[in-house]
Amino acid sequence: MNENNYNISEYLYLGELEKILKFGDERQCRNSITKSIFGIRMVFDLTDNTIPIITTKKMSIKTIIKELLWFISGDTNNETLNKQGVHIWDGNSKRDEDSNEYNLNDNDLGPIYGFQWRHWGANYTNCHDNYENKGIDQLQECINSIKNSPASRRMMVSAWNVSDIKKMALPPCHSLFQWYVSSNNELSLQLYQRSGDMFLGVPFNILSYSLLVHMVAHLTNLKPGKFIHIIGDAHIYENQYHAVNLQLQRKPFEFPKLNIRRKVESIDDFKLDDFEILKYECHDAIKVGMIA
Repeated sequence: MNENNYNISEYLYLGELEKILKFGDERQCRNSITKSIFGIRMVFDLTDNTIPIITTKKMSIKTIIKELLWFISGDTNNETLNKQGVHIWDGNSKRDEDSNEYNLNDNDLGPIYGFQWRHWGANYTNCHDNYENKGIDQLQECINSIKNSPASRRMMVSAWNVSDIKKMALPPCHSLFQWYVSSNNELSLQLYQRSGDMFLGVPFNILSYSLLVHMVAHLTNLKPGKFIHIIGDAHIYENQYHAVNLQLQRKPFEFPKLNIRRKVESIDDFKLDDFEILKYECHDAIKVGMIA
């Protein structure tokens, strides 16, 4: 590999994987045996249109973009994703009758991420009702602050709504994020994630939130800066140990670039075709089943 293309951010991610695999605390958790470390921090440089898509295994880029756009829309219906060929929420959408405290139907995921981002505090009834202009639109309020009060220290979005947790199919793993505008007009975002599946989920989260930075920078005429990722319980599932060992044998390629194909005026107007990934080179996919 050319030394000039040394991908330090992906090597940092791989270093955390290796640390967890070698030194992680092995515990029996809710759904599996895991090895975990509590409290890690990774920084991804988004300048020069860089987009951090993990290269040591093939990533499902369109799936990640579709899920992000679904979050942004405020939708909580898994059928919307299924119709687009996305099934990453299927394992968390099925409920046993005994545990269905709020009588939500299968595919109704409850007031998860998108609902909290766009309708915080609204009374959630089901995934089919119209919540337009209900609750607090945390995401749009942050965009407004980035435009009008960029030095604010209050530009935060929380998905961890304690009063709604029991209504959700899955309590939010990526639970809180904060925006920051530097004096040289770079927009950065820091995410706190309470729980991170380092092999399967975290690469999705890295790309998803980095895309969000690029999108909001585009809307606010700022330059993308950094995505800072803080994870509480960073873990690897027992059925992933062999896959992580395989991934650790691979050398990263340079991260690709992102081109947003047209001028978009609103966070709600982004479409799948707006995102062009340039020069993405990667190793083969590593297949492992998701543990819900």
